[in-house]
Formats: sequence, structure tokens, C-alpha cells
Amino acid sequence: MTRKFIINFTPTGMIPTKQMTAHVPTDPGEIVEQVLQAAELGVNLAHLHARDENGLPTHKKEIYAAIIAGIARKTSIFPFVFPPADAIGRSLKSDRNA
Repeated sequence: MTRKFIINFTPTGMIPTKQMTAHVPTDPGEIVEQVLQAAELGVNLAHLHARDENGLPTHKKEIYAAIIAGIARKTSIFPFVFPPADAIGRSLKSDRNA
């Protein structure tokens, strides 16, 4: 019997910074590179967090688009986008004020 698994990879997360570890990817190119390396090892789901130019969590669609496009050009791995919680809170708050 063949067993199938979902193997999730989260290259960045919300907390790690370059100051904590030089190995955490913070720009789109670094994130794409690590996802592609993980895909070669059998990972089939990428849980993505994006960072802005200062290395801080961001919800900017342009940054997510660059990451997703970079992954899609090279592999069929499924990228799961998870925006930072404070971005969701800001969005909900601005919707209420509209």
C-alpha cells in the first residue's frame, strides 16, 4: 500500500530575523530558493510569510506575488499564503471604518 503525505515547509515564519540567525530567508529571492530546495527533498506545501525591505513581516501583495511567481516557475509545490495577524487586524478595522 502506498501512503501519501503532506509535508509542510515554512521557510521564514513571523519571528526570526537575520540578527537571530543568518539562515532565515527574508527577501523574495531567498524565500523562493529555500522553497525550491525543500521541494527537491519532497516538500509539497509551502506556508509563506513575506518580509518587507527592512526584514519586517508584511502583507504587501507585490512581495507575495514575487515569491509565488518564483516558486511557480520552477515547481508545482503548493504555496500557502499566510499574512501577518496584524495585517488582518488592520484590514478588518479599516473595513469597519469604511
